[in-house]
Amino acid sequence: MNKIYLKTSLFINGVEVKELTYDANQITALQFSVACAASADVDKTKAFALKMRENDYSLHMYLGFMAIIAVNPHIDIKDLERIKGLDILQIANVGFFFIYREIGGSLRRKHLRRAIREYSRYFHTSITEVENKPLIEFLIDYREAVEEVQEQQRQQKRNAYRPPRKRG
Repeated sequence: MNKIYLKTSLFINGVEVKELTYDANQITALQFSVACAASADVDKTKAFALKMRENDYSLHMYLGFMAIIAVNPHIDIKDLERIKGLDILQIANVGFFFIYREIGGSLRRKHLRRAIREYSRYFHTSITEVENKPLIEFLIDYREAVEEVQEQQRQQKRNAYRPPRKRG
């Protein structure tokens, strides 16, 4: 079982809590569904956007909540929604690594190396500089870069020369 040490303590049922235990391996199918529904509720006011679970940050947070609730059934999701600041990111990381199928918090080495090489080539950044970034920061930057490239490709396709159609 893992622990998250809170930077800002939280009061749950009148008791001050400074650390939370969690186990993402204990998330049930129902809890996964609850996390998905809660994430969708958060995003329902936004305009249409392609959502992928790998870049759905509110889903990561709610999956982190579910990993905590899985081993602390006395804690309610409403209690966890009161968490603030950097503690939110710690919890979102739990869900992020759950989605990336790596409970321990690391990605497969060969996939990560390939992503680092691609990122450094595209942004003309040294591999050492990229490797020194925190993993979560790199992955978020990488995803944003992929989305940027995809948008550029769509723009190029739209702006490509098209010969006039012959009418017959």
